[in-house]
Amino acid sequence: MTQYAYFKKGNLDFLLEDGTKIAAPKFINKGAKNYRFHLKNNILEKKCIECETFLDVQKLIAGEFIDIHDETKIHYISESSGYQGKCKSCLNREQNPQENVHIRSVSDENNFSLTDENLNYIQILSLIKNISEDETLNFIVSIIRKHNRIEYKESIK
Repeated sequence: MTQYAYFKKGNLDFLLEDGTKIAAPKFINKGAKNYRFHLKNNILEKKCIECETFLDVQKLIAGEFIDIHDETKIHYISESSGYQGKCKSCLNREQNPQENVHIRSVSDENNFSLTDENLNYIQILSLIKNISEDETLNFIVSIIRKHNRIEYKESIK
């Protein structure tokens, strides 16, 4: 038998090693792919969508799920929403960028053209986030890079 039970949206039931059918908490339905159940330890785990680390959030005891999460590692939102998508480490990294990040200025040789709509968006977002337009543009590119990883394979000749 496998070590973990995985969930699919709409199908939150799983079988324990002894064959007992268990219904997982309903909040899992919103992010089913980010949860798994450790069958030997009877622990529900939540995956951080950023670093993909699994964190213990609930334990199955006598047929009931009991909260065991560590608030310093992941935030519990509510019974209907469950746990936050990102762990506290990833959230802290976003809020406090590393101080040793090397910032390189774009030389005068590089020209960028933005549509009026995109420039307006950057200006508004920079005001909302209370950061410069340069920081806003870097913030947007960082988000795009995190969610759209470029992969390539070197060809061997």
